Amino acid sequence: MAILPEFSHTLEVLLKMAPLAFLILLGAVIGRIGRIEREPLVKFLVYGVMPPAFALNVMIEPIQASFLGVALIVAMMSCFLALLILRWTRCLGFTDTESRLLAFSSGTANTGYFGLSAVVALVGEQALPSLITVTLAFIFFEGSVGAYILARNQWDRKQAIKQALKLPAIYAIAVGIIVSKIFGGPGIVGLELARTLRGAYVTLGMVILGMTLSQTLNATTSRSMALVSVRGRLGIGLFLVKYLVWPLGALGMIELDRARFGLFSEDFRQVLRIMSVSPIAVNLVLFSNLFGMQSKRLSFWVLLSVCVSLVALVVL
Repeated sequence: MAILPEFSHTLEVLLKMAPLAFLILLGAVIGRIGRIEREPLVKFLVYGVMPPAFALNVMIEPIQASFLGVALIVAMMSCFLALLILRWTRCLGFTDTESRLLAFSSGTANTGYFGLSAVVALVGEQALPSLITVTLAFIFFEGSVGAYILARNQWDRKQAIKQALKLPAIYAIAVGIIVSKIFGGPGIVGLELARTLRGAYVTLGMVILGMTLSQTLNATTSRSMALVSVRGRLGIGLFLVKYLVWPLGALGMIELDRARFGLFSEDFRQVLRIMSVSPIAVNLVLFSNLFGMQSKRLSFWVLLSVCVSLVALVVL
């Protein structure tokens, strides 16, 4: 029996994500029986693994000036959406913590864990430069305005700016660009190191997600509490932002560029469409832990969004 192309693509994405599901399960088991603190793992991932991984990947795949300009445009859209959502959600009665989590989620998406598989399956490897461009845009947002929005939940403006400036991802990308311009590629050792760090990045990210989910389930001890978690307004807000506001913003940017500017290639437009329906960013969980925002059930909503995005890809 033949499988429709849309479903075959979704099945391909699902099969590629099977190892990630195993890592999440492993993290949940470790979090439940191992009594391992996730905060040191989060700091090691953000400050130890991400910077060299990003720098080496930039050296392996040199960024053209035009791609960098497009990345900055998308990053500005992310910043605008985040500040808009922060203001709107406050007016709608969300708590300060909830508004900041919603604002951060509105400016980014799940590119590294889900987006790569989806783009390769639906568009092809020729679209990887466009995916890298979008990923750069999200890194710029997360390491600047996004980090500041979350940090303001705990610190004043001056301290929040300091906390955001401490994040090394943007600096690592800048170093990678400069080094690649001066010395060229990273060499054989650099290629192997980049592959190893990429694996560590994905592994630690999924394990931390599983550990956070396990602690959430431990805290949710009764059926009534589970029902509250499913009906929580934070989760509803996350899904409205991810599957309504983000697609509308991406579609508006695509149509505006098509009508007036012509900066985006067709591959980039397709990648942006896929990112607009990709799951809630795992980095929302990582950064909320990093900045001490222990909001419950974030991991649950992130995992649920993966299921929704698989359905959305069929529609897309």
